[in-house]
Amino acid sequence: EVETFKEENDVVDGKLARLCKSSKDLEDIIESQRSDQVKKRVGYNAVPPPAADLYHSFNPTV
Repeated sequence: EVETFKEENDVVDGKLARLCKSSKDLEDIIESQRSDQVKKRVGYNAVPPPAADLYHSFNPTV
């Protein structure tokens, strides 16, 4: 029973190691395909702030 557990543990550890390596390789491939222009625009700074005074409510008494 202990032998079976150790064997299963080794199998799971091997699968986990391969999964981690595959994930890292995939991230490297995706990163290498991004252009420098795209890398500069990544993040919240890529979207300009809204125009000031764009949504003033209409006041008929003015």
